[in-house]
Parts: sequence; C-alpha cells; structure tokens
Amino acid sequence: MLTITINNSSKVTQFNTVLQNLKGISNIVLLNCHENGIYAQGMDSSHVCLFELKIGEGWFDAYSCDESCSMGINCEMLYKILSCLKEGQHISMKHDSATSKLTIDLLGNSYDKSFELSLIEIDSDMVELPSRESTADIKFVSKDFAELINQLSIFGDKLKITCNDNIILNSANEFGKVDITVKEDDIVEYMKEDGAEVEGFFGIKFIHMITKFANVNKEVGIHISNDYPIKMVYALDDWKDQNEDDDEDDDEGDQPLNHYIAFYLAPMEED
Repeated sequence: MLTITINNSSKVTQFNTVLQNLKGISNIVLLNCHENGIYAQGMDSSHVCLFELKIGEGWFDAYSCDESCSMGINCEMLYKILSCLKEGQHISMKHDSATSKLTIDLLGNSYDKSFELSLIEIDSDMVELPSRESTADIKFVSKDFAELINQLSIFGDKLKITCNDNIILNSANEFGKVDITVKEDDIVEYMKEDGAEVEGFFGIKFIHMITKFANVNKEVGIHISNDYPIKMVYALDDWKDQNEDDDEDDDEGDQPLNHYIAFYLAPMEED
C-alpha cells in the first residue's frame, strides 16, 4: 500500500508544478515508488529531452510504501486532476498494489475532491545517467531566466549559449538576431573552468518548456559542457540542503540534492 500526504503549502505548489508540467515533455510518466521515496524518468517523443525526478520520503509530510510499485500515469489526465487544486488545499494519494487505480484527494478549503486515476502498464527501462563535472555551472533566478527565454524565443527556434568571461544568450532568424549578455552580477552564481570557453546550441521550445517549472524553486541550476547535453535542475528543497537520512551520498560538485527534478537536453548542430 502506498500513501502520500502533502500539507505544506509551498510543497503543494512544488509538487503540483512538477506533475502538471510533465505533460509538456511526455504523454506518460512511470512513477517508481519504494520505501525511500519516488523516482521517475521520462523522455519526449523525439528522444531529445529527458527528465529525472527524485523525491525522498522525508520530503513528504507523510509517506508510506510497504511494497515497491511502479505506476504508469497518463500525464494529460493527471494535469486535468491537478487543475482542480485550489489555494489552501493539500494533496493525498493512495495506491493499493492489488488494484490498477491511483486515488488522488484534494482536501481542505471548502470542497473535498476525490479522483480515481486508471494506471497504465508501461515497459520502460531506466537510462543510466553518467556522473560527470560540467565545464560551466550557472545559477539563475528562475523567473529571470524564464523571461529571457520568452524574449529569445521571439527571434528563433535555436538558443546559442556561450560561456566565457560573461554568458551570452543568442537567438536569430533570417531577418535579425538578439544577443543578451549576462554578467556575473546579474545571476546567483557562475563557475567555469579556468581558460575554458563553452558554446552550445539547443532547441528553444524545449528550454521554454523546462522554464515552466520555475515555481518549483526560485533558482535554477544550469550545467553545460561542449558537445554534451545541457543539464537544468530545480531543487525541491533548498539548494544546499542535505537529508542526513538519505542513504545516497552525492558529491558537492556533482548533485548535492536529495529532492529535485532535472532535465537533460541534447545539443543541436550549428547551422
């Protein structure tokens, strides 16, 4: 039996933001639930963008999973259910492994709402995500980065990111282009290997889709290297927060988070 309760209003917002926006990347998500928490991966239909979701059991107000289970969920239907969430309500989820149903309750603040979601059988293998250090690590204010991407998307469908002394974001079409220079004072954090220069091209529509998760955290981590997928991470807790009960030890420079959603977007070829 799986039971999940989220009462904290900030965490309700985070959880709702994550689950509602997954539909922009994948039609179906496979949530793997075990005694230590929830883990999921998913990929868009073109196999360009992959997401990874990890939420440890300590993040929830109440979490119990006495038998590991995998739940295949239709993201569009999940979006419709969570669209009924009102401010001030909390979320409860229950699944009995003897059934193919997930019950989602939106409780408090006026009407209590109970939904039953039919689960889908999915045969999906997890992608092994290699651990590696990036050449450049950037931390933006999430809403600032989302606003920049909105502006850049007006001019083209490809985002060019250049990292040297400053960070330059570029987008262009046949009639014009835009260059946005981001100075270190404009962002939360910028670290780069000495003497290195990074340049990459990425699909703006995918970056724009990822920025819809901005309500998960006020900051977004961006990790980029030449000829590798760009990695974008929204923490579901404070950036440096460590859960002492977590059995997995992450290196400070690799992935210092216990609860997060991360995205890996393959680079595009330069025209």
